[in-house]
Amino acid sequence: MAPIVSVIIPTFNRAYCIKRTIDSVLNQSFKDFDIFVIDNNSIDNTEEIINSYNNPRINFQKIENNGVIAISRNKGIFLSRAKYIAFLDSDDWWKPDKLKISIQFLENGNDFICHGLEIFRSQRNKLAKEYTKSTYNFKNPFFESFLKDGNLIETSSIIVRRDIITSLGGFFESKKLSGSEDYDMWVRISTITNKICVINNNLGYLTLGEDNFSNEVKLKKALKIIIPRFEKLCIKKQTKPVYLYYLASSLYIRTGDFLNAFRFFKLLLINDPRFLKSIKIFIKLSFALVNRIITFKLISKENL
Repeated sequence: MAPIVSVIIPTFNRAYCIKRTIDSVLNQSFKDFDIFVIDNNSIDNTEEIINSYNNPRINFQKIENNGVIAISRNKGIFLSRAKYIAFLDSDDWWKPDKLKISIQFLENGNDFICHGLEIFRSQRNKLAKEYTKSTYNFKNPFFESFLKDGNLIETSSIIVRRDIITSLGGFFESKKLSGSEDYDMWVRISTITNKICVINNNLGYLTLGEDNFSNEVKLKKALKIIIPRFEKLCIKKQTKPVYLYYLASSLYIRTGDFLNAFRFFKLLLINDPRFLKSIKIFIKLSFALVNRIITFKLISKENL
């Protein structure tokens, strides 16, 4: 008989911390679960650590995901037969009642739950508390809130009905969307259900450390894919992905691409009635242009 919930843990070379992650699941007060550790061909002793548990509830799969974490998460999702899917990154961990509290909210009629996480800064084996993350402040309907305010949800806080996520085909498996595939998934879920619950409690811990990777090149690739995807989802709704317009405009200002910066600033100005973000972009653009003009004049003088 399938358990109530499957915990999906994608990992790569996290032998130094994955025991803490798995122990936090095994020590849950709610016991009707199984675990799928999806390992992207780690070259450390991750497999040895997993095998040392000798626990039938822990399923270990080695795959090659080519740097696309969505492939690892989908592998676990489609191997599972549970009613619910919980996500947990291999450097994060949960408080003992996380599953108990979350399942109660789901069984009361919700399709998707999330909660706050306490944040730690990591440098391999050292942890220092950074701050406590406030619980998410979403507004109903959630689809519009996601598009206006961006992805405020940490993946390690989420549990969702498995049939919903499988009906959408799982996470979008594109390397170009790397780092944004979770946002893409939550938005798509919010197009088919509004039974989304934000638990007003911090039920786990999130690690921000040297393994967490993000840069402008990666973000630019993701935006080129995710903006048209979201605009397509918006066709039947009276809204636009204004947070992404803001993000794109800010990014192009930083990289000196003023043509695209103005293009997305215009879309933001037209579609977002809130002026604060528009003012921020206007100020950024003004300073960037002034700086560009000053730099150009200095270079011109040197060449005379």
